[in-house]
Amino acid sequence: MIQYPNNKYINGQIRKSTPQYIYEDLIRKADRYFSKKKWRPAWAVYHKAQAILPTEKYPQDQIKTLNRLIQELEYNEILPNPRQPTKAEIAAAKAKRDSIETQFREEHPKEFKKIDKFQKKGKFNDARKVCMDLMMAYNDVGFLGELHKELTRAQVNKDANLHLVKKYKEWIKKADNYFKNKDYFRAKENYLYALNIKPKDEYAVKRIIKIESILKKRHLKEQRKAEKEQKRYFKNQK
Repeated sequence: MIQYPNNKYINGQIRKSTPQYIYEDLIRKADRYFSKKKWRPAWAVYHKAQAILPTEKYPQDQIKTLNRLIQELEYNEILPNPRQPTKAEIAAAKAKRDSIETQFREEHPKEFKKIDKFQKKGKFNDARKVCMDLMMAYNDVGFLGELHKELTRAQVNKDANLHLVKKYKEWIKKADNYFKNKDYFRAKENYLYALNIKPKDEYAVKRIIKIESILKKRHLKEQRKAEKEQKRYFKNQK
């Protein structure tokens, strides 16, 4: 079983007082909140990062996204929390929804063909626009409202996943460059950041194990060298 190396030693090597380091540390924390869909804590930490480096565009974009997500969250929170429906009620509600959906599909085949096509391609925002046009035309917030919310959730999940994939590639690229330049401490640090996104990523784990091996050999070599110099020193003192 692969053992994940501890990063305490690395953390001790990094200076934490520079604005750039503090900013990056806050962004990593905010990204973790974002990946777990903890919108409010993410929003607060992105604001802190923005205060450190106000010219950075990334936290500004994330805050705009989170403003929309938090607004939707607050809307859902003010709705009453009903009792859990029975199986019969769930079945009846599903049958009613299916009936309404069938009716809408029969009356608007072109629009639903577009929605299905956009959904299949992962273009949820485009599907939402078509759905919103139908909602506005028929003033329907029942079936079409639920469909719009489903498409919104799908887009949010897609955006979150794309963001994480992008960040993972950035950390790996940084780590590989540090590794190539034999800056093993920083390389290991960035591989660990990548593991925050993909905890069982085989590539990052193997790289960290290799770095641990290199650092161990380097330490033993330096230790032997120091022992030889110490022996030489005492020999010269006689």
